[in-house]
Amino acid sequence: MAGERRRRAIVQLVKAGTCDRDVEIPCEVRDPETATTFRYALTRWDRLCAYTLDGRPSIDNNFSERCLRNIAVTRKNFLFLGSDRGGERAAIFYTLLNTAALNGLNPERWLADVLDRLARGHPINRIDELLPWNWSPQAKQKPT
Repeated sequence: MAGERRRRAIVQLVKAGTCDRDVEIPCEVRDPETATTFRYALTRWDRLCAYTLDGRPSIDNNFSERCLRNIAVTRKNFLFLGSDRGGERAAIFYTLLNTAALNGLNPERWLADVLDRLARGHPINRIDELLPWNWSPQAKQKPT
């Protein structure tokens, strides 16, 4: 879908002037809102052209907004964390869980495994092995 949208954007930019800085608002645009939209695009023309030439940038920030949605949904609950330290701990907790998700892990499974390993006496000098980007599941060990 993104590839198709990018292809259509390139076609429209070619029609508009192939990323040429001399592009102007068409004379037939009389609607102020449409003119404002054109002005917005023209002031960001270089970035708009970069979007069509490089496949990495996204045209919108939907991915970032989806990542923040969990926090926005529970915003009122954060008023009742009890203290500033409680808020800091919650921030750390949410950061770790979202980092696990961004690393392609199931956050619940990752957290359960990390807590289990810590309870079983995981060495403190190897704590970095438990971070989401280093973590790998291990076979369940029998309690000693």
